[in-house]
Amino acid sequence: MLRLFVKIWLSLLLVPTVALASNLECYEEEGTMSTMCIQPSAVRANGDIRSSPLFMGGPKSVSATSFMLITNCTKSVTTLQDREGKNFAGGRSNETKAVRSLSSWVCAVKSPRNDSTLRQF
Repeated sequence: MLRLFVKIWLSLLLVPTVALASNLECYEEEGTMSTMCIQPSAVRANGDIRSSPLFMGGPKSVSATSFMLITNCTKSVTTLQDREGKNFAGGRSNETKAVRSLSSWVCAVKSPRNDSTLRQF
């Protein structure tokens, strides 16, 4: 009886995690198993500039960070932006496979919400 209770309890804990993970597109780096994700349903656009919240973690789970991935879809330039709107970690063409993957997924979103305040630099 106790074993059945534990199985049911564990399955209830896993349901929200699976639901959250299904709303993300993730890239796992080979060797390090570091995982970075974007949230397609939260992508915003202003012309060729697009943004998505960034999620990071390990092979078993990811969590939201305080950063936004900002990418220019025509110039292939990606930066990170903090909550204060300061850009860092980038400003050049997409240098790594992880950044190229995340950027292409952000740019592939069909109908992102318009955000006229979105700026890359």
